Amino acid sequence: MYAVVKTGGKQYRVSEGDRIRVEKISVEPGNQVSLDVLFIVDDDKVITDAAALEKASVNATVIDHTLGEKALIFKFKKRKGYKRLRGHRQNLTILEIATISTKKVALKKASAKKSTAKAKKSEETEVEALDAVEIIETEAIEEVVEDILVDEDVVAEEGENDNDEVTDGAEAAQANDDADEDEATAADDDTDSADSADADDTSAVTDDTDAAEDDAAADSDDAAPAASAADADSAADADSAADADDADSVTDAEGAADAATAAADDDKKDDSEA
Repeated sequence: MYAVVKTGGKQYRVSEGDRIRVEKISVEPGNQVSLDVLFIVDDDKVITDAAALEKASVNATVIDHTLGEKALIFKFKKRKGYKRLRGHRQNLTILEIATISTKKVALKKASAKKSTAKAKKSEETEVEALDAVEIIETEAIEEVVEDILVDEDVVAEEGENDNDEVTDGAEAAQANDDADEDEATAADDDTDSADSADADDTSAVTDDTDAAEDDAAADSDDAAPAASAADADSAADADSAADADDADSVTDAEGAADAATAAADDDKKDDSEA
């Protein structure tokens, strides 16, 4: 026959005479406690009915209160020089299963003398076991700490190597940037030289154009007196032509007067003859 009981938020499979370590129960050693029954197996019979389980009981005797195995809490941050080691031992109660029954069984209280002897013997046994466990755990802790320190040294070396690589890469990148700047400066100088040459050429062309314009202006100035003289000659010729026309007119008038005079004389002569 065995049963599954629940205490301290945990479940345990127990049979009569078994000893279990459970979360601390505030009961003096030597006294009995009743545990919550989840189900009971009696040969081929399995009891899971709630009504039947209410009538069943699993009683256990408190043997002693003790501490659990040491739990280590080690905190470590690489490349920070941070290490913290803490230990913890949980408070536990040692129970011995006295009875498993499908009917309620009254709890018993052991005599003080008997419980004291059992408690003393159990305490001595627990102390010896815990001392042995503590020695083993201390050795394990030392090994773990040594491994961690070695890992820390390795990580530190790797970090230094990474930093060196990063520094070399930064220097190479800076050298490339400097070379690019030198090339850009040379290109700018070439551009400035080309611009200066173009500006000089443009200035020379401009000067030539200005000289040509000045020459054209001088030629214009020289041609102006000649044109004036030509205009004067043309005016004189026009005046001479006008004078000739006037002379011709006067001559024609004189001829007309002479003709008129001759005609008058002829008329007078005709009249005389008549």
